[in-house]
Amino acid sequence: MKNAGKACNNRLYRHIRTFEKIVKNYFVISGKSKRRAVFMLITKPDFYDSFKCRAGECTDSCCIGWEIDIDDETMRKYENENDSLSVKLNRFTDREKQCFILTEDDRCPFLKSDGLCELILTKGEDMLCEICREHPRFYARYGDFYDMGEGLCCEEAASLLFLNTSPLKLITEAESRDDAAYFDDGLIDAETLYMLRRNTLHMLCDRTQTLHDRIHSIFENLLLKQYGKINFAFPSEDEFYDILIKASKKTEAYDADFTHLLKCLCENKAEALFSRKTFISYLGERTADYEKLLSYLVFRHFPKAVYDGDALGKFCFCIGVTAITFYADVSLFAERGKFDLDDRINSVKYLSKQFEYSDENPEILSEELKKRILRI
Repeated sequence: MKNAGKACNNRLYRHIRTFEKIVKNYFVISGKSKRRAVFMLITKPDFYDSFKCRAGECTDSCCIGWEIDIDDETMRKYENENDSLSVKLNRFTDREKQCFILTEDDRCPFLKSDGLCELILTKGEDMLCEICREHPRFYARYGDFYDMGEGLCCEEAASLLFLNTSPLKLITEAESRDDAAYFDDGLIDAETLYMLRRNTLHMLCDRTQTLHDRIHSIFENLLLKQYGKINFAFPSEDEFYDILIKASKKTEAYDADFTHLLKCLCENKAEALFSRKTFISYLGERTADYEKLLSYLVFRHFPKAVYDGDALGKFCFCIGVTAITFYADVSLFAERGKFDLDDRINSVKYLSKQFEYSDENPEILSEELKKRILRI
């Protein structure tokens, strides 16, 4: 275990040194005009370029149950179609709302029974609207920092994240830009926040300590940075469980299955807490999946604090989603007596839909946890 922790720290050290080197060379002076050359610092997980849609092999199609918006450019393209496909496009396109009209069973009208896309088969990928081309990829720009990743609501993205039990590996590259530097209006400087995220991820992946101790150290660091103090109290596991349920009940349910999950977690609280240690022992090295999930959530959501200055709140949200995923997994294990990688992927993608693709749910979860930890 010590060797694993040492290897982890070495990989992180190389990434951090590379990141710092890039930041130090961030601005340069070129020519007599002393024009500032702009660099975009691009960070992505190491599996980003390996992603490929499973298409017809996917067991949870993103073409079912999601409203599909159509961007302006694609809408103009659809309006100019003048062949047999145009009849169906006219029938199933809501021009006022600029989206596809789903079928009665909430399917995209162009999703065939074999799980393949009629638009791609007929006209190629260029016929797709932007959201269909890009999903589940996400892009976020904060100042001259640019993050790229894949959302965990997608089973292929989740499977890539959990392909192995090694710590999350991020790749940072500098790309020269000719345009003027772009800065978002924020309460925290983007560079400061990215350095804070880097340190948080470094602490998270230090496997020489227990995950509980790592999280405790991160809370101390964030409290000191944000509030100038380190006085806080973790709730007991029993109380923490109740806080998660209370917060989750306040969120808007993605579907009826989430309501059912909450009901099960409420009814089976004693069994879930009792089975926790058995479940951890059963997972063995795959307990590292929760560290990896938490790290990936931090990678995606932590920089959003640039807008409200609440880095601690973003970390609380990441902790909350990870913990709810854990207890949902424990509950499933207690019921079935087994748990495999497919179960892991299913729970992560489902709870990603519930919490990550909502404007209100992340704030509800983070505020409930932060309120208890800070005793406010």
